[in-house]
Amino acid sequence: MMCDDGKYSAANRTMCVDCVAGKYGPSGRSLTEPQCFDCAEGSHASVKGTVNCTACEFGKVTDVEGSVDCTSCDPGTMKFTHTICVDCAPGLYQTQSEQEDCTWIDEGYTAEGFMNIDQTACDNGTFWQNTTVRETAVYCDQPGVCGYLGDYLSGGWVASCYECSPGYFAANEAQTTCWKCPNGTATNLTGQYECTDCDIGYEAPLEGQDYCDICTPGYVAGSTGTINCDECTPGYYAPSSGMDDCLECMAGKYQMDSAASDCDDCPPTEYATPGSSTCTPCDDGEEVSPTLDSCDTCAAGEYRNGSIVSCTTCPTNSYSGAGSSNCHQCGNGYEVNSNLDGCDMCMAGYFKNESMLTCSKCAVGYYQPSMAKGACIPIPAGYSSNGRKGTTDLSNATICYDGMYSPSNASAYCTSADPGYYVFDAPSECQTMQGTTAGGCTMQWACDPGESAPNSGSSSCTDCAPGSFSTTTASTTCTLCAKGFYQPNSGHIECLECPEGETTEEEGSTECLDECVISSWLCGWGVSETGAAAVVGTAAVACLAIPVCALYSFKKKKRQSGHSKMEEEDIDAVTITNENRRLSGGGDDRWSQQMSNVFPSQETPNPLIAPELEMQEGGETKMRPISGVDLIESGDQSDAPPPPPPPPEERPKKRVSVIQNWEEFKDEMGRSYFHNSSTGETRWDRPMMI
Repeated sequence: MMCDDGKYSAANRTMCVDCVAGKYGPSGRSLTEPQCFDCAEGSHASVKGTVNCTACEFGKVTDVEGSVDCTSCDPGTMKFTHTICVDCAPGLYQTQSEQEDCTWIDEGYTAEGFMNIDQTACDNGTFWQNTTVRETAVYCDQPGVCGYLGDYLSGGWVASCYECSPGYFAANEAQTTCWKCPNGTATNLTGQYECTDCDIGYEAPLEGQDYCDICTPGYVAGSTGTINCDECTPGYYAPSSGMDDCLECMAGKYQMDSAASDCDDCPPTEYATPGSSTCTPCDDGEEVSPTLDSCDTCAAGEYRNGSIVSCTTCPTNSYSGAGSSNCHQCGNGYEVNSNLDGCDMCMAGYFKNESMLTCSKCAVGYYQPSMAKGACIPIPAGYSSNGRKGTTDLSNATICYDGMYSPSNASAYCTSADPGYYVFDAPSECQTMQGTTAGGCTMQWACDPGESAPNSGSSSCTDCAPGSFSTTTASTTCTLCAKGFYQPNSGHIECLECPEGETTEEEGSTECLDECVISSWLCGWGVSETGAAAVVGTAAVACLAIPVCALYSFKKKKRQSGHSKMEEEDIDAVTITNENRRLSGGGDDRWSQQMSNVFPSQETPNPLIAPELEMQEGGETKMRPISGVDLIESGDQSDAPPPPPPPPEERPKKRVSVIQNWEEFKDEMGRSYFHNSSTGETRWDRPMMI
């Protein structure tokens, strides 16, 4: 803790208090430092807490320390310094107190002795002689005496005192001559009783100098009263006049001469410690340190020799050990190591040539199984890098097969076979076809006629399904057999024309049917008197010759206007004949008809599941059911579906016909069911043809 200005801390106290009057407390003192100091002679402190004492005021003095106030000079005296009042000398007087000088007597008056409060007129019988130099009248008829230090008597019975000239002094009272100031001292004032020592940085080589001479650059004076300034030694300098000490040359500078005012820089490859008179060169493989006072060893990856100033980074693809004077280059397949002091081999999957800085991964489509190589090897056809860099071996590459191939070297990716083409799913098959003994597939093969590959990346072609064909190679789709044509087998290049009297229901058929059978089916959908189909199908004029098409019970559905909800309504059994082709029990043109869930009529044993038209009692012909037709037994309006077909493995495998991918079978009860060989689906009702 520091006490504030004008305060101090007494022993064993932790707080500061004001200095008392007559004492002062300078700033920056700690609690442990001395107490306040007494004011010096000639000064005082009239209040407590004083920081600096005040010199005695005009006409006041004090010759003791620790004064609270200064004492006024009495009448008959004058203030000589701040510490003493002196009596007015003979011939002088002072009538007032607190005065700085005494008053000369007037002509015709005298002031006898010292401390004259007033002047006295000469008595009768005395005289006062006027001279060109003011005389000191002691007694009107007696010689005078000097009363001031620094003055001297010039001689004579009644004499005036003269002040010493600059460069001279009178140390004692009543001197008759002044003395020269000694060497190392000087004074530029008159009337001095002593000379002053020259300040630091000054000299006085001669006696009687009125001024001290300042030391010139290169010279110094470290103490007062110096007779001659000292010259700076080598390694040191004094840049300015009046300096008290020489400065040492900084690191990196030197001075070989004495009395120098500056230092010289060392050459770039040399150093100097502070205060040096010479510089020291650094060896090759070293450079001058940042502090300029030593040499630093060049780091690994750097070099320096006599032709360059500082450690320099090795050129690209070069290395060096610490403290090297030159660098060495790394060859192909090698790169500078992380320590910059040697070369490392490029790893497998990497390479480096002369134009490269570091080892790099082999590019996409290339590989390198060995270390320390300057180039990578193109991946051969039949392989790819699968978009990866840095492949180390063909075992790490991707072999192309199973719908993918690579026709050329350096492939980044395997290429997908185009639609209409395929690539084998085993590399060995590709090798056989290509005449190679190893590797992957380098080419794609076109699908044969009768086959297709709709998508890219196929590993095989698909035979055209029954009811379709293709005539060219590289087909992407198979064409459906036109109406009137069929194809019961897969993988064919053409369709067969139906025999005379037969036709197909639609395009893509696998069999032909009797034209009258097809027309009879249309009757089951409800054919108009003009032969136009009421729901689906084509006009079947041949049906008009059939006395009766079918005898069923129907369920009619109606869609309300503005609503999506379907409402059902039972319809009485009707007989559709040549004379009546409209449904009875309804007939509103806004109604749509839908028939499903085929069941045999109660009147006729199993009439609706036969694959052919059957004649029933009464000469009526009943047709087999059509997919999407809701037929309900007469007298039984139940919506319960028939039991599901038995699992395929438990059913008799008696195939009746093939429609597209659907095969029709008979079970042990003689009922028809349909099985899709592609999807595995089995159903009772006949599927719709697409």
